[in-house]
Amino acid sequence: MSSTIKKVLTSIDSFFGFLASVLMRVLLYVFSFIVCVLTVLDVLTTPFYDESSDAIFSFSLNELDNLEAVVILTFIFVTVRFFRRSKAEGVTLWPCLKSYVFVSAVSVAFSSIIYLLVLMLVMFDRGEISLSVFDEHSDLQYFSNAIFTMLALYAFAPLPKLGWLQKMSGKQEEVVSEPDQSNDFTHSEKGSVDSNMNETDSSHSSSFHLDKTDNK
Repeated sequence: MSSTIKKVLTSIDSFFGFLASVLMRVLLYVFSFIVCVLTVLDVLTTPFYDESSDAIFSFSLNELDNLEAVVILTFIFVTVRFFRRSKAEGVTLWPCLKSYVFVSAVSVAFSSIIYLLVLMLVMFDRGEISLSVFDEHSDLQYFSNAIFTMLALYAFAPLPKLGWLQKMSGKQEEVVSEPDQSNDFTHSEKGSVDSNMNETDSSHSSSFHLDKTDNK
């Protein structure tokens, strides 16, 4: 009876564990995807934001500062480099997209934490808490998110192994294979010694039997 109850409880626990795992994975993927899309849109469209116009976004190159234009071009370059490096290293599309999404989401979360800490220091310095601080430092938020995202995408793009790393891995494989070969050699030596001993024993026994027959 107790074993049956234990099996039932184990099955229930496994079911809810798998269900929670699936739900959390889906939420993680969806959240990371939304953050990644918002980050890309923020980097590419925020410089064109215009409060004075009716269209809100005026996609005109005249509205861009030199620094904003550099940020947009650098972000496009880093994104293209990430996917090209992944393809060159044999990474398929789905793992490449997952890596891009997670790297973007984590970098934005990290930069947002730093941005909020800076704003908290500014508020404590002023001695007041107001939402106007966010408007005053909107450029800081844009450039911090863009720079951290570009650095993360550039740093975590798949790269080929360096020559000295390949040599080290080759030496480690040789070191691992040498004990195996020595063990095989010792085993073969032991086998040959045992076979020789058996042969000598058999020869002695046969000679002993011959001597006995001769004496008779």
